[in-house]
Amino acid sequence: MSGRRQVVMLWPATRKAALTARVTASAGWFGAVVVLLVLAVVAVSGRDVALVRAG
Repeated sequence: MSGRRQVVMLWPATRKAALTARVTASAGWFGAVVVLLVLAVVAVSGRDVALVRAG
């Protein structure tokens, strides 16, 4: 292997669709992480037993 990178050419519509899918998936994962962190903080700092069990 010569160490040269192979360039893949995409149609503009395909590139836009791939970028949209990537951004959507990244935002979804980020949102899931934020929700889990909020639930963890509520569970650790909560004093109400019913609220902690619901989370």
